[in-house]
Amino acid sequence: MTLMSMCYRSVAELESYLPTLDAAPRDQGTVSLVVSRPTPGERKVLDDGELDVAVGLVGDSWSRRPSSRTPDKSPHPDMQINVINATLAASGPGGAGPRALVVPWVRPGDPILVVRPS
Repeated sequence: MTLMSMCYRSVAELESYLPTLDAAPRDQGTVSLVVSRPTPGERKVLDDGELDVAVGLVGDSWSRRPSSRTPDKSPHPDMQINVINATLAASGPGGAGPRALVVPWVRPGDPILVVRPS
């Protein structure tokens, strides 16, 4: 097994997930993982999270980080959180399920809520 085969899925493997992803409801699901970024470079898996219109995920640093996508470099209001389908997350490197995958896989970016279709 090469490093590449350990880190990435083949196109055929990724395509095999498409029917499941296409069938997933788009307007409901269950949150199965919440990851916040309290300080730059730090990731924290939370048992639960509180969303706030002004600060995004409470305890995350989104509201204190500048954005290159706003004229005044203020935090972008449309980028408070990222939501990803748990099936999609499990299809990536590791593939052992959302909790096993996302914690090492998460890189700089906004908080992540991994949602499992209901």
